Amino acid sequence: MAQTLDIHIDASTGQLITAGAARSGTLPTLTRNDSYDLRLRIREQIGSGVYEDLNLTGVTIRVGIGNIDSPPTAGEFKLGLSGVTSSAISYNATTTAVYNAISGIAGTGVSVDSYGSGGSAWVITSATAGSAVTFTGDAFSLFPSSRALITTRRLHATGVTPSYLVQLLQSPAVFADGFAAASTANVVTLSLLYNGSTSPAINETYLLTVGSDADSGFLTLSYDTESSIPVPISSRTNLAQNVVCGLESIAALTSQTSVDGDSSQTKYTISFIGDLGAQNVTTQLTLVTSGVNYARFYSTALTMSTAELLEIFNVAGETTITPKIEVELVESGRRRTVYQGDVTIKADLLVATTYSPLTYTP
Repeated sequence: MAQTLDIHIDASTGQLITAGAARSGTLPTLTRNDSYDLRLRIREQIGSGVYEDLNLTGVTIRVGIGNIDSPPTAGEFKLGLSGVTSSAISYNATTTAVYNAISGIAGTGVSVDSYGSGGSAWVITSATAGSAVTFTGDAFSLFPSSRALITTRRLHATGVTPSYLVQLLQSPAVFADGFAAASTANVVTLSLLYNGSTSPAINETYLLTVGSDADSGFLTLSYDTESSIPVPISSRTNLAQNVVCGLESIAALTSQTSVDGDSSQTKYTISFIGDLGAQNVTTQLTLVTSGVNYARFYSTALTMSTAELLEIFNVAGETTITPKIEVELVESGRRRTVYQGDVTIKADLLVATTYSPLTYTP
């Protein structure tokens, strides 16, 4: 069974929120070859300490783990233009070598400059103002597995010569983009634990579950034709008392119930006592959850058993690595990184135990 990994992100600062799996302020250590039910809650501050969940309907969420800011260390790539592909270009080619490769498909009316100090990045500028040149990238034989990214650095316009950034970056060793809104079904429930009886003396008891995804708002309890006052759920330390107050607001249940919460602050037992104790209460206690606000999580399966991740371990020669994890939103073709940081991954070491054969002495 996959482990649940809840990560809360403040998209306005690009930092983790100290909650869920990162309640200590840092991400937990992951294990190679394990699987995780990754759930992201992406929020923005709308006031001091006040957050609002982003509505990511129609937005693609992408997560990558690996040396995602690093260039490849070997191999070649190709560039394409109007269906024609250049000759192979080394991952660390000089500007002259890049120019020679693309002049065969783009003509001599382009110039090439290096970009940044990390290598494996170049700026291609058209010599003709107002003329768009659309390159495509082919990773060809880059190693480790990498991408040839082409982005527009300067748009073409009248009197403006367009330029394009060609950047080689290692592909994520672990990647996931199949996120879907997490279900809120059965987050807040009320169920009958056991019927009451006179002999033996057993109080009728219900179990109220208020899962951690129930973020704020209120629930309502009903008995016969009466409904309780709204029971606020935002403060879990006070929730048992709030449930008591709600039940006490029902005239038929005044002084007739007791409520106990467990240490997880998610489960609460409601027992009928007093005149309703030690008997089978035929009138049901029911729950209304229409007033509950739920945390907006988006979930996907994250599998740590890729060949690319094994490759990083092999290259590092270590049993623990610390690659980058990046969370990106893509809407209408526009990319936005909302978090990037370190994550520790340990190897799944299986320790073999040697057993000595048993010797029988008659």
